[in-house]
Amino acid sequence: MPKHGAWLLLLCLPAFLSAQETRGTILGRVTDASGAVIPGVTLRLTNAATNVTVTTRSNAEGNYETPYLLPGAYRLTAEMTGFKTFIREGIELRIADRLTIPVAMQLGEVSEQVTVTAETPLLEAATASMGQVIDERRVAELPIAHGNPFLLIALSPGVVHTQNPGLDRPFEPTHIVGYSMDGVRANRSEVTLDGTPNTALNNRWGVGDLMAGYTPPADMVREFKVQTVTFDAAFGHTQGGVTSITLKSGGNQLHGTGYYSVLDPVLNANLFFANRAGQPKGDFTYKRWGGHGTGPVRIPGLYNGRDRTFFSYGYEGIHESRAMGAAYGSGTLTVPTPEQKQGDFSALLKVGPQYQIYDPLTRVAAPAGRTRVDPLPGNIIPPSRINPIAKKILSYYSDPNAPGTADGRNNLIRVNDPEVITYFNHVARADHNFSPKHRMFGRFNTYKRFSHSSHWFRNLVLGGYSE
Repeated sequence: MPKHGAWLLLLCLPAFLSAQETRGTILGRVTDASGAVIPGVTLRLTNAATNVTVTTRSNAEGNYETPYLLPGAYRLTAEMTGFKTFIREGIELRIADRLTIPVAMQLGEVSEQVTVTAETPLLEAATASMGQVIDERRVAELPIAHGNPFLLIALSPGVVHTQNPGLDRPFEPTHIVGYSMDGVRANRSEVTLDGTPNTALNNRWGVGDLMAGYTPPADMVREFKVQTVTFDAAFGHTQGGVTSITLKSGGNQLHGTGYYSVLDPVLNANLFFANRAGQPKGDFTYKRWGGHGTGPVRIPGLYNGRDRTFFSYGYEGIHESRAMGAAYGSGTLTVPTPEQKQGDFSALLKVGPQYQIYDPLTRVAAPAGRTRVDPLPGNIIPPSRINPIAKKILSYYSDPNAPGTADGRNNLIRVNDPEVITYFNHVARADHNFSPKHRMFGRFNTYKRFSHSSHWFRNLVLGGYSE
């Protein structure tokens, strides 16, 4: 392909990409005191946190529209010669909102001002989709187990969680988005992050089941919206609803948080039925820490990003060890005794002659096409006959901790074998404003989970490990 053809393809590519837009739109109509529309009015929308201003004009029908606005508080200013300056403060634009804000101009000088104080419209008249916004205050102040923001999806009407409620940590991506929305089965609804898909297929459960691709730390979430009914043509890739998340984008003021939490078994009571059965409390350790920061990008002596370039960064870590329960952390195994590891199987002869061990090196031909093999004296394998590699492997087997059966089976019992987890999460975002009409942002996120489970022998030889 010619070079200019490749560039043409690259420039056209965005037209074919689909995304669910998380930025908002403010639109409306400009009229005078008689209700007649006014074309050509200059309107400015200024973000209170970043001081970034977007400018537009009303068209021939008096309509204006300013799309792709980051969620936040805005001030609307309208100016035109022969009319007083119109100002409306405190317009709260939420994620994916389409707010209709009418502008009523009054005759007078531009130097005169008319300031309108009104609540943000509660009804979105510009869209037929139905949803619930989980705002920044709820995300910040409501108690969330393990800092998992997806737990707040349950605040929306028409939504019910149907997966395992105990698997609610941020690194359990299948269960934490297991919500049924308006009757559609769980794990069939889309999740987006800053307007891009944030799900992956989970073919383990069935074709079409979705799991979360990434779970941001709660302190980095600006807000999110749960739409259980999506009539908008922009939404696809879902049989149910859509959960749209937008991250904090930073502003002219530095903000940040830090936290450290510890759960200790000493502070926990035992379960009622465990006490009744005489079972002790389960042992566990849990530590979670993290923090986030937002503000303008500043490089002393080189660059001041105030009103132009902003950053946000968040980190979270979890170290945990907890019992896995009967399904994964409990069970019974059969292991060799310390004597058997040395080749001594004499104890089995007391159970019955069927446990006699024969020496394979003594096998010779016998009449009638048969073979004869001599038994090992005392049912003991000579140390010189034991392969050193096999002996080393046997050393990793745990010794029995229970009598087991007469022939030595089922002699290793593990109860509530712990799962040891190390988890860390990084996310960073940068926003830059080239001009009132050209803006760009980029985001990087990653998380790692190291999990050790089913350590029956309490060493590195056996045990599940995932990353």
